[in-house]
Amino acid sequence: MQQVKKKPIVLTVIVSVLLVIGIVLDVALYGFLQAVMDMMFGESASTTELTDEEKAQITEDARDLALRITEESIVLLDNNGTLPLESSSKTVDILGYNGKNPYYGGGGSGALSDKTEPVSFAGAFENAGWTVNRDLLAAYGSGLSTDLSILEPDPDDIWAHTDADADLALIVFGRAGSEGSDLPTTGYGADGTGHYLQLSENEQKLLAKAAAQYENVVVVLNISNMLELGPVEALYSDEAGTAGNVDAVLWVGKPGYYGMPALVEAIEGTLNPSGRMVDTFAYDAFSAPAAVSYGDSAYTNLSVNGADSGAPAHYQEYNEGIYVGYRYYETAAALGYIDYDDTVLYPFGYGLSYTTFSWEIVEQNIPAALQGDSKISITVQVTNTGDVAGKDVVELYSVLSPEALTEAALDHSAASLVAFAKTPLIPAGGSENVTLELDAEDLASYDDRGVYAADGAYVIEAGSYELALRTDAHTDKDAAINPVIEVENAIVYSENALSPDADTSVPKRPSDLVSVSNVFGSAEDSTLNGTKYDLGIPYLSIASGEADWVNGYARNGDKTAPQSLVDFISGGANVSISNKGYAVHNEAVVTASGGSLDVNDFTDVPYGDPSWDALVQQMSAAEMRRLIRDGGYGTDDIVSVNKANTIDVDGPQSLNYFPDPAKYQGVAYPSQISLAATWNVDLAAEFGASIAKEASVFGITGWYAPGANLHRTPFGGRNFEYYSEDPVLTGFMAMYTCSAATEGGMTVYIKHLVINDTEVNRNFNVLHWCTEQALREIYLKAFEYPVKAEARFGMTSTTGMMSGFNYIGDRWCGASYELLTAILRGEWGFHGTVVTDYFGGYGYMDAACAIRAGNDLMLNTVVAQLDLSTNDDLYWAQQACKNILYSYSRTYLAQSGVTAGGMQTWEVVSIAANVVWWAATAVLAGFCAFKWVQYSRIQKQNQGQRPDADNAPEQ
Repeated sequence: MQQVKKKPIVLTVIVSVLLVIGIVLDVALYGFLQAVMDMMFGESASTTELTDEEKAQITEDARDLALRITEESIVLLDNNGTLPLESSSKTVDILGYNGKNPYYGGGGSGALSDKTEPVSFAGAFENAGWTVNRDLLAAYGSGLSTDLSILEPDPDDIWAHTDADADLALIVFGRAGSEGSDLPTTGYGADGTGHYLQLSENEQKLLAKAAAQYENVVVVLNISNMLELGPVEALYSDEAGTAGNVDAVLWVGKPGYYGMPALVEAIEGTLNPSGRMVDTFAYDAFSAPAAVSYGDSAYTNLSVNGADSGAPAHYQEYNEGIYVGYRYYETAAALGYIDYDDTVLYPFGYGLSYTTFSWEIVEQNIPAALQGDSKISITVQVTNTGDVAGKDVVELYSVLSPEALTEAALDHSAASLVAFAKTPLIPAGGSENVTLELDAEDLASYDDRGVYAADGAYVIEAGSYELALRTDAHTDKDAAINPVIEVENAIVYSENALSPDADTSVPKRPSDLVSVSNVFGSAEDSTLNGTKYDLGIPYLSIASGEADWVNGYARNGDKTAPQSLVDFISGGANVSISNKGYAVHNEAVVTASGGSLDVNDFTDVPYGDPSWDALVQQMSAAEMRRLIRDGGYGTDDIVSVNKANTIDVDGPQSLNYFPDPAKYQGVAYPSQISLAATWNVDLAAEFGASIAKEASVFGITGWYAPGANLHRTPFGGRNFEYYSEDPVLTGFMAMYTCSAATEGGMTVYIKHLVINDTEVNRNFNVLHWCTEQALREIYLKAFEYPVKAEARFGMTSTTGMMSGFNYIGDRWCGASYELLTAILRGEWGFHGTVVTDYFGGYGYMDAACAIRAGNDLMLNTVVAQLDLSTNDDLYWAQQACKNILYSYSRTYLAQSGVTAGGMQTWEVVSIAANVVWWAATAVLAGFCAFKWVQYSRIQKQNQGQRPDADNAPEQ
């Protein structure tokens, strides 16, 4: 009897387990894991029909470009005549741990996916016919630090392997950088108070020993952040050909896998270095106020929302205002607060050459009376007055005198880059003309205090503006040739100027769509600079005292948040649409209209055309939800509008597919900071076009790059994938890269909008406080160029943007209507898709808030929640889907007429497996039921044969 009953019980357990497993798998695969499955097993809808030879040519051209970028990015910082080095024996000792183990790029989203073997320092020299001391290199061992340790050994331990007679001692100093962590500001040195950007004790010892032993000593900087190079400068001597000193210093940045040969070319003189610095190298990394206020700072009484609830929320205060990078050093020196030469070693824009150049203005167009829409141009004839061919960089700065700085109503920098141009290769004795162009609005400052317009405005204040032609941010080429623009009356770009001048009044900047005003509140009640919450944040200003200019505002560290801020954040600042100022639309919304419009027919349809609305109305609510929320490393196909699926990748210097790095392996170019060091916008355009060609080989259409955040401090962990400390250089390099890649059929998600300049605690509600003047003049400006590329420069504008992890004031960037709609779309005219940074369930990210703010796509790997149950929900979803479809319509997939592929292969396989699973489960369940019926019948039969218990005889 027990055996009979056991079978249906066992079968019941098996069927129950199969049912549970099936339900769980179905919920997972077609629910929250669908995005993951799409990433891991999804296929691109590529139309590329390239031969193997064509694909190989694309790769070969990309590698050639990578070398050419490095050739123009190498910066000659010091040289006593030793370089170029003439040697017959060509022997080299490569010293320094990173001489054996170079940094080719950064980590995280900027990691390199190239499958080829990189060209090392040693390999580059050997390929050029040098003899490399391999015994010395072997003594260093292998491997790079994963914890930002400086691995330089005691030079005494390797010195027996050196060759005192080597023609060249190449000393390499390297530093890492990666997404997810900034560079440590303490924990180094004998007492632990040193920082990562100082030379370690062993590095300094190595430097001294090498200088004493070798006749020719060249220091190479394999870095993307500044280093404190006082010890190197102390050993540098103008006397060449002797031991006891350093002879030259070269910056090579992060050169990718193919750039190292350029260094050997520069040392031999077959290449004349023409790179320029993209950051200020100060003797002390903490001499700038931004570095002083930067740090790991938390609110003791404010917790993170969501998954990390209980952890403290963090903050960053941009106390330095507009005085970032060279703007601080130039202004502090102009005001007499610092000795420039004792503070700055290498200025922004600095770089030497093996030849010399003279400059002459041969034509200029500068209006006698500047108007708000005036065009300015200066043509400079650059003549090579030396003995070898070379390239030069002409830099143009707007310069204000100390008197003008102190008399102005607004804060200004003593020097601000407004234009630049790089010459082609000029032979000895030859000349080339370059023209520097700018608009009057490029001279404007932002008045967030209501001095010229009550609600804020861009303003060119009255005064004298010297247009200084400089070799770097500090050094005039010839002050006597610098033009001066006299502005008699302030030019206020506003419809609401307090005292408009009849001759100069302008309702808006020509590049803006509307008259601009403060969008984060007045200076007295701003959510951005913290005055709304009475945070009392001091911002550096011309009116600040000397002590504040010299010492900065050291306010980093734990502090108590005011209750009003605690109430707002803890009350769900970003996870509830209530009371956030989003407009409400309750009108009936048409979905699943059954129309026959095809997104592939919209490749040239303007964004404002009403037919876009009809196209989007064909989508069902389920399709919209899937398109918006499943945005991790690609977008879904949508059959109702014939949109094919897409693949999106990371990779500022190498196409990098995070879910499976081996799936799409692109060429490892030099890092973005190296590209910026070329100061060559044509190379930036070549890079963008090359990336697009590589992407087409793999069927990739979306690129989470380049990065247009700034090097606010030298300690930024991702400085390698951002261009520079200056918004104009950054903006132009980003614009040319984005424009070329967009023309190549890609959606370029330039990142991270905005003030996402720190990696520390980035997922812990990092509230960033900043003045609106600094936001607009410094941090937003770099993103403005790629968006306004068509309107201002006749180039293709970017159709993508990525918001940041961080808060902008009291609101997550991805939920800021002020940032993503009022400024980005309303003022600048952006048309396209805004994607979040990784939508990882950090608690403060919410898709419903995001789409209302203007953030269309969730970079999500575990499906986000998005309720589309009301007309208001559907309205905002349709706006987001329109933006996503607009970006898609400009890709090569739509241009090639690719059709929606329906289900992915993994979905077909899973459905087939699902059918088999449930069929087998149903059969087993049926058999189980049969066994229970059988058991029940047997049991009844047994009961019928049993004697009546009440009438049974007594025992």
